[in-house]
Amino acid sequence: MLMLNGLILLFSLIASAITLIILFLTTPTEVGPFGAFILFLMIYIVMFGVMTFIVSLFSKIVGKRKGMSKKEYRYAAVLALGPVLLLVIRATGSFNIVISLLISAIIVSLCCLWVKKAY
Repeated sequence: MLMLNGLILLFSLIASAITLIILFLTTPTEVGPFGAFILFLMIYIVMFGVMTFIVSLFSKIVGKRKGMSKKEYRYAAVLALGPVLLLVIRATGSFNIVISLLISAIIVSLCCLWVKKAY
C-alpha cells in the first residue's frame, strides 16, 4: 500500500500544479465548461490526496496500524468530495454559506454511512 500512497501523492502534486495553471493563466471564458469540469476534477484529486493523508494519520493514531485498508481509501474518497461539493454549490450562487455547508455535510455524511454499511 506504500506504493499506492506514493502514487496518490504524485497525482495530487500534478493536479495541484494543473489547478494553479488553470487559476492563474486562464479566464473562465477561455476554458469554458470543460475547463471548469477539469478544474473541479483537479481540486477533487488534490483533496483526495489531503484526505488520504488525514485518514491514514487518524488510522495510525486510533488503530495502531501501518497501512490503510480499502475501506479507509473509500472514506478518503468520500471526504474529498465535500470541498468540491461546497465549491459547486457556492458557484451556483443560489444559497448562502451556511446552507451550502449544511448541504455538503449532509451529502458527505450520507456517503460515509453508505461506505460503512456497504463495505
